[in-house]
Amino acid sequence: AGNRIWFTNSSRPIQEPIAKLLDSGNLVLIDGKNSDSDSYIWQSFDYPTDTMLPGLKLGWDKTSGLNRYLTSWKSANDPSPGNFTYRFDQKEFPELVIRQGMNITFRSGIWDGIRFNSDDWLSFNEITAFKPQLSVTRNEAVYWDEPGDRLSRFVMRDDGLLQRYIWDNKILKWTQMYEARKDFCDTYGACGANGICNIKDLPAYCDCLKGFIPNSQEEWDSFNWSGGCIRRTPLNCTEGDRFQKLSWVKLPMLLQFWTNNSMSLEECHVECLKNCSCTAYANSALNEGPHGCLLWFGNLIDIRLLITEEDAGGQLDLYVRLAASEIGMNGFCFNMACSVTFLICPRLSMNKEDRI
Repeated sequence: AGNRIWFTNSSRPIQEPIAKLLDSGNLVLIDGKNSDSDSYIWQSFDYPTDTMLPGLKLGWDKTSGLNRYLTSWKSANDPSPGNFTYRFDQKEFPELVIRQGMNITFRSGIWDGIRFNSDDWLSFNEITAFKPQLSVTRNEAVYWDEPGDRLSRFVMRDDGLLQRYIWDNKILKWTQMYEARKDFCDTYGACGANGICNIKDLPAYCDCLKGFIPNSQEEWDSFNWSGGCIRRTPLNCTEGDRFQKLSWVKLPMLLQFWTNNSMSLEECHVECLKNCSCTAYANSALNEGPHGCLLWFGNLIDIRLLITEEDAGGQLDLYVRLAASEIGMNGFCFNMACSVTFLICPRLSMNKEDRI
C-alpha cells in the first residue's frame, strides 16, 4: 500500500486532479476547477504505445517538443516496449517508416506535397471508415485519422507488421483492412542498391535499373537480390552523361541528398551534372504543380514500380544518370527503361512482354 506505480510531471498547478477516460480512448488528466474541457494537464494520446486510434496524432510537434510514434509490444503477451517502431523520418521530406531497432524494414515513400510517394496512400479519399489527415509545415509533421462512419485502429504488432483494422458491426469483430509490408516489394531495399522491384513480375521480382548489371550474377540467378546492381559503364563525370526517365516509381530513400525548392527541372538537371557523385534528380514537390529540385548522391535504394498511370494520378518522375552510351543502346529495354511513353518492352530475364 502507498507504492507509487506511475506519475507524470506538470508545470501547471492542479487544484482538483481528475483522471477521465474519453469515448475516443484518450485517458486525460484534468483540473476539476477548470471548466475548459480541452485544457488537459496530461493525455495518453501524447504518449502512444502500439495502437493508434482516431484523433491520436503521430509525428513531431516543434511547439510542444513531442515526437509521437508507435512502439510494438515485446511479444503478444508482454506489453513492454518491443523492437519495432512506426514513426516519421526526415523533417524536410517526411515519410513514415517501420524500424526494427535502427534498421528500416518499410517506408511509405517521401511526402511530395500532396501525399506519400507510394501506391498505398493513393485511394484514401475513397475510404469512409476513417478520414486520414496530414499536416506538414515548418513547425510540425503529423498524421492522424478523423473519425469516420466506422471505428478503425492501427496496430504495430510485435512481429513488425503494421495493420489497419475496421470494426465490423455485423459480426462484432475487428477485420483487417490494410497491412504495411503487404508484399515483397514493400520490404525496404528488397532489390539492393540500384535495383527496382515489380511485384507483378513473378517469380523474379527484381531487375537492375537500365545501365546496371547484377553485382553477383550467381546470386541474382538464385533469386538472392540483396547484393544489388553496379554500373555497366562508368560515368564520364562530364556533361556527356545522360539521364533515363523513370515514371510511376517509388522514389529512392533519401540517404545522401540536396534540395532547392525554387529551381526548375531543367536547372535541377544542370545542377546534377555539376557533381560527379550526383546519380539522380527529380522535382521536389507536386503541390501547385511539379516544382523544385531534389538530388540523390551515391547508390539508389528501395525503388519499386507503382500502380498504373490510369489509377495513380500525378507522380514525381525520377531521372537516373547514365553514361551516354547506355542511353543510346538500341533495342535494349530493361523493365522501366521505356517509361517515358507506353511501349512494349521485352523483359530480358523472363523473355516475355510487359506493358509499363
